[in-house]
Amino acid sequence: MDQGDARRWVGIQQLVARSVDAWNRRDVDAFVVLWEPGARWEVTGREPAVGRDAIAAACREMLAGVELVVQLQPNGVVDLHAWPVHGRWYLTETMRLAGGAGASLVGVYHDTYEEGAEGWWFTSRRLEVLHRQEVPASGTGPRP
Repeated sequence: MDQGDARRWVGIQQLVARSVDAWNRRDVDAFVVLWEPGARWEVTGREPAVGRDAIAAACREMLAGVELVVQLQPNGVVDLHAWPVHGRWYLTETMRLAGGAGASLVGVYHDTYEEGAEGWWFTSRRLEVLHRQEVPASGTGPRP
């Protein structure tokens, strides 16, 4: 990996980290600015959201009634030499809903990225849910 590849890799890692942080804080504005204006977000079982306004609306809908969410995306593989640049990130997520119900999932994001003047952003993300279950939920988490 040369210096250019290392810079690109760190930039994409930071993009994913900022996305996870915004999601966990339920900060829709911080989440949406990480997407290219015409980006596409697909989540298993939902209609695709295309464009920042649609992504923001989908985000608000998915987070409605969520008291706590903790998502982790620790493992990523990125092909820096493909066009478009694309990657795959495995994730785990635990949620507590209003009323105390909980849910847990394991999935994988299939992404494409573009580098702009202000850094990297998502041009597409497709969440493939591999496993989902209801779980007891307790505890507190980060607040927006």
